[in-house]
Amino acid sequence: MKCTCEKRSVFQEPEVKTKITSGLSEIKNVGGWFTLYKCAGCNSFWEKHYPQGEYHGGGPAELRKVSTEYAKEKYSVGA
Repeated sequence: MKCTCEKRSVFQEPEVKTKITSGLSEIKNVGGWFTLYKCAGCNSFWEKHYPQGEYHGGGPAELRKVSTEYAKEKYSVGA
């Protein structure tokens, strides 16, 4: 499958699940509210989070591309 990470940097529900299943691998989950993924095609990092935490269940998920530096700092992962 061809990598499409360069086309968009943010996905909202219901596209989050589609993007995750199209070539992202889970790297680390933090308390169920933040999950780091890595693209198998281009090695970019993606974070799933719930930006509307005031809603029941955290509201709809959002998936956004994050920098390698951010992934290292927040999730303590290597490049």
